[in-house]
Amino acid sequence: MLEALSAIFTLPANEQPVVMLLEDWHWADEASREVLLQLTSMLPLCAMLVVVTYRPEGEFDWGRGSERQHLTLEPLSEEFSVEVIKSVLGVRSFPADLAEMIHQRTGGNPFFLEELCHTLEEEGIIRIDDEQAVLTGSLDKIHLPDTVQAVILTRLDRLDREAREVVRLASVVGREFGRRILEETMADAGQLLTALEQLKELGIVQQLAVVPEAMYRFKHAVTREVAYGSLLPHQLRGLHSRVGEAIEGLY
Repeated sequence: MLEALSAIFTLPANEQPVVMLLEDWHWADEASREVLLQLTSMLPLCAMLVVVTYRPEGEFDWGRGSERQHLTLEPLSEEFSVEVIKSVLGVRSFPADLAEMIHQRTGGNPFFLEELCHTLEEEGIIRIDDEQAVLTGSLDKIHLPDTVQAVILTRLDRLDREAREVVRLASVVGREFGRRILEETMADAGQLLTALEQLKELGIVQQLAVVPEAMYRFKHAVTREVAYGSLLPHQLRGLHSRVGEAIEGLY
């Protein structure tokens, strides 16, 4: 199996250069890691570049002789954190004191910055006026969540009932999910399209495909983790049962 998979991936490199991108490798299982190890041993003979992204805890033994280069993505500086904030909110200026507070709380984590910006706008802590971000209250009274998970949970709690149900069902399906499964499992599927449009507009999910089936995915894997983790054991049992029956019936 290892040799067959390695052949499938490397044979096209005999015809033209190939780039393979493997994302979120910290979640890879042992069998997948063995395939990658086999593959990297063959790279010196192939016109192939393998790019692997993973969190620091996802590091593993790459074997001997493989030519590799580690690129560590450091946290953003305060200057670039401000640029991210302006880009997410679509503004030209942002209160300097609040920007400094956000940078210190997020530690320059781009995803944390993005989610916190959405929260500030949704909660009315800031308002956008002619491409200017304006603080609506006192800086001393602003409470910023300590973790990105807390920010996401707050955003999900503000969703209406139908959108929350979609997020919960989708989190059980996985990072990517089809609309047909949700249609089969939602209590009121008549509101599904409206809920999905709301989630797309809020940047919580993205649409991947229209045909042959409408497919979506959580924009960030952490959002799916938080949604799934918020479910109680008895809720998980019920939702897994409904989703499993839908998958069996449809496919």
